[in-house]
Amino acid sequence: MKQYKQIKYNNYTDISLVEFDLHENEIHKIEDFILKVSEFIELVGHKEPNYVLFNKQKKDFEISKEFHKFTHKLILDTIFSYRVREVFFLVNEQRYEKYVNILRPHIFAFKEINDVFKHIENNNKANYFF
Repeated sequence: MKQYKQIKYNNYTDISLVEFDLHENEIHKIEDFILKVSEFIELVGHKEPNYVLFNKQKKDFEISKEFHKFTHKLILDTIFSYRVREVFFLVNEQRYEKYVNILRPHIFAFKEINDVFKHIENNNKANYFF
């Protein structure tokens, strides 16, 4: 893992993907969430990856429904403003149903990181022919 300010992240430069792992970043309260996600968004702006991955397999952070809607929209809008093509949520079996039905284009949920890599590879192959 790499370090940027107070956050840890993975940078898969070969596929232009930046990963933010909630477990590795020890998010325990709302203040941690705001600070660390803000720094991650700043990092995305500097790196300008094609893909962003929020890894929530080991830990998810529960916040109020209203705050979640607000931050989710704000976070995703900001990320997409940096020309990110797709955002992925890597979640466990229990959380999968919550994330798989996100009704927004270019956002996907997966249970295995290899499925994320396969999706990117297939997407890149499909775009290669156009």
